[in-house]
Amino acid sequence: MHLRHGKPSIESNLVVEVDSISKTYNLADSKIGWRKLVDSIFQFRSSRSLLASEVLKGVSFNVKKGESLGIIGLNGSGKSTLLQIITQTVQPDEGSLKTVGRIAALLELGSGFNSEFTGRENVYLNASLFGLSEKETSGRFGKIEAFADIGTFIDQPVKTYSTGMALRLAFSIIVNIDPEILIIDEALAVGDAIFIQKCMRFLREFKKKGTLILVSHDLTAVKSLCDQCLWLHQGAVKMNASVKNVTEKYLAYILEEQKQEFSSKNYEEEKKVKVNLKSTCFSPYQVFNFHKNIDNFGSKKAIIEKYQLFHAKSKDPIKFLTGLEPVTLRVLARFQEEVTNPIVGFFVRDRLGQDLLGDNSWHQYKDSNVIVSRDCILSAEFNFIMPRLPQGEYGISLAIAQGDEKTHSILHWIHDAMFIRSVGPSPPGLVGIPMENIVLKVEE
Repeated sequence: MHLRHGKPSIESNLVVEVDSISKTYNLADSKIGWRKLVDSIFQFRSSRSLLASEVLKGVSFNVKKGESLGIIGLNGSGKSTLLQIITQTVQPDEGSLKTVGRIAALLELGSGFNSEFTGRENVYLNASLFGLSEKETSGRFGKIEAFADIGTFIDQPVKTYSTGMALRLAFSIIVNIDPEILIIDEALAVGDAIFIQKCMRFLREFKKKGTLILVSHDLTAVKSLCDQCLWLHQGAVKMNASVKNVTEKYLAYILEEQKQEFSSKNYEEEKKVKVNLKSTCFSPYQVFNFHKNIDNFGSKKAIIEKYQLFHAKSKDPIKFLTGLEPVTLRVLARFQEEVTNPIVGFFVRDRLGQDLLGDNSWHQYKDSNVIVSRDCILSAEFNFIMPRLPQGEYGISLAIAQGDEKTHSILHWIHDAMFIRSVGPSPPGLVGIPMENIVLKVEE
């Protein structure tokens, strides 16, 4: 993690200006010590120049205040080097850089930590690098510790941390130092689903007031978080436009590369057959209970106390399911005050916090006059077909509100009350529909 302040831009709304930046690394530097000495004595400059690697080639782009920029490209395209230059941990050989505002960067995990120091000591160390005094850090330490949620490990050496724990601590520091520009390099590719959801909620709030630069191979994450997108290819800017246009072109390029690789292999000639396919491509799920410190909010006039996902037919609690089968989600809420026309609902969200599916009781009960008295328990059951989902983890968030569909107040909302893990084959798109059957026929 790194912090740099920049000078005001010529255009006040630009916070990052990258102009014709180039960077070359001399791969001969990787030689062991005695080889370097021999090269130096005999001045084998030609051999070194042959091993030079031009990582960035005249890269130029601007980022406006409040804009979110995604940077994509194949491995070795120069993405990480570009971020290191923006954070001024690496100097370019050519070109210029201007930044405005406090920059917080989450690059290589653990790069800003002293592995021998405890998590607590590293919080103070990193906060000082961001310009915070010891007093300021002490004032924010409680929030940092709560966001990281690593328990007693906060007082253990960082060298004992897992990758996910290091991410938790690093991200928690960034959350609490009030950056104006936030730079993230693939950090969200690790970590458990609960913490990633928490990070995504923070990033969506941060976008309302700050500037985000995100490097990721996850195009879904880029499309979810970014407005603009920069495609780096072999160290040069191949495309810089809206995130939709760039990711579509990039995906087409990737698929074309895969197609060429595929066509270079030999396959047996496919036989012509009549096929009647039913939708039997399952997506097995595992179900997990909620985290004890899960985020929740609301007036608490009603409190969601119990919830369960079970098989609609057998009524057995679900520990594992295959998808495309009837399920029931039951939610029980205890009311602390009398409430008229409560609304109960749920959302299924992916790891990026995107709502994939869900429903609430409003439409079915909008013409009813449901009154729940104090100390009573309201039971809500949602019966639906569990769709096929791509591999990964999905959170189920629950909510109970009062009012109508457009104007209502939240009584209790639980983020990621439980998790579903899909481990089966992925369907096309974000959600696989419950297909009745698929029929293929070959006409002679």
